[in-house]
Amino acid sequence: MSKYQEYQKKYRKECQDELIKAGFAPTITPEQAELVLMPSHGPENFYCDGEVTHAVAFADWKRNLRNLNMKESEVKKAVKYIFG
Repeated sequence: MSKYQEYQKKYRKECQDELIKAGFAPTITPEQAELVLMPSHGPENFYCDGEVTHAVAFADWKRNLRNLNMKESEVKKAVKYIFG
């Protein structure tokens, strides 16, 4: 495993732990957790380095959450957690 892969694994686990503490189901995967937190942890990725509007970034983010097999109720919970 490369240093980057080790870092990514550790970071995803930290994201997962944060969301479980916030009330998300313990079945949330590290990959799902990382994506849920992207708007706050990686806004440059969320907004494609400023090349897309908030509306486009938001729609893409929700679509990507669904593509990771998150249920609609979990997507709504993610929206509320990140954007209030």
